Amino acid sequence: MSLPARMYLKKIHIQNFRNIESAELEFDDDFNYIVGQNGAGKTSLLEAISVMARGKSFKTSNTNALIQEGKASFLIVGTGDHKESLGIRRTRTEIQVRLNGQPLNRLSDLARLMPLFVITPSTHELIERGPEQRRQFIDWGLFHVEPHYARQMQEYRKALKQRNAALRGRTVSASYWDK
Repeated sequence: MSLPARMYLKKIHIQNFRNIESAELEFDDDFNYIVGQNGAGKTSLLEAISVMARGKSFKTSNTNALIQEGKASFLIVGTGDHKESLGIRRTRTEIQVRLNGQPLNRLSDLARLMPLFVITPSTHELIERGPEQRRQFIDWGLFHVEPHYARQMQEYRKALKQRNAALRGRTVSASYWDK
């Protein structure tokens, strides 16, 4: 299945995600304010959008923690600007992702479909933690504007890993990797 170029979120339906039992929201084309009392679900809404766009939370690596207590699964369904539908259902043991009713097998396809950069209180680490953090940030941006970049980066990392293993093993093949 070929992916649409980009999906701009127009509507979202959320069930059993964090403190949101059920919610349906429509977004304006220009600007959207998210306001409410403490504990109303503002951060949970943003986290649900992040899960839909990236396949993972910006707050936790434990995706089971995203399922509302006492529920078996969560469901997030987004509708795009061209009426495309993207849905994610997560149980405690599996994740299902569908685009227009068809299974999406790679979570990396989500990032191509809905580019998203999350700014959190730890975003300052981009500057403070060093070059690796900055490289990842630049890679993330390039991934969205250069279609073949992700594949080229995968191939580069694989070759680099093999080269480093050859250097550690001090084998004759190490000199070939430099060429």
